[in-house]
Amino acid sequence: MSKINTTIAAIDRLNKFTSEQLVCSIWELAHLNDHNQEFEDACMAVATPQLNTFTSKQLVNIIYSLAKLNNYDQDFIDAWIATAVLRLKEFSTNHLAMSIASLATLAHHDQKFIDAWIAITIPQLDNFTPEQLDWSIYALANFGHHDKNFRDTWVQIATSKLKKFNSNQLTWIMWALACLDHHDQEFEDAWIEAAISQLNNFTLKQIEISADALDKLNHQNQTFG
Repeated sequence: MSKINTTIAAIDRLNKFTSEQLVCSIWELAHLNDHNQEFEDACMAVATPQLNTFTSKQLVNIIYSLAKLNNYDQDFIDAWIATAVLRLKEFSTNHLAMSIASLATLAHHDQKFIDAWIAITIPQLDNFTPEQLDWSIYALANFGHHDKNFRDTWVQIATSKLKKFNSNQLTWIMWALACLDHHDQEFEDAWIEAAISQLNNFTLKQIEISADALDKLNHQNQTFG
């Protein structure tokens, strides 16, 4: 059976899919990087009225998959947000990071959701991994969303974990703070120390981005870049 016929057959059966099967279908396409607009649209049409029956994991996996496929559907995302904002307390730290990163990838700024996300996330930031911390501040920077309480808490926690960040994560958290115009001398000094210790792992592009970010923040220590 050709790929087209397989797709048509799958679309015809979507109404019989459970929520788990719907999510898994989109998830597999995303991880295979196999964008199929017709199938994805049909899948979202079936999933939308069922979103309130999705588990928190399913909610996160479907928005993450659509972001990975760069499939932006305003109606679906609005319905997703209306459902997810009421369920944020159920989200794990990984789900919180994945959800905000996915919305940022899709360039979908929803003030109510972000404010609710921040309120739920701040008390849990100490449990975030470097990857989750990176995704979170990077997403807020992409939104241009300024929340001093979140940034201050994020910086305090991230400072203690900087030696666990890889070169890519170090690069993009500094870029994010520069975008948010958040200058913190103590954090930047600690960041430089962590970055220099693994400078051999930085690409020239990462060094350039990081140095530009420090320059934008008017950082006084010139030992990096």
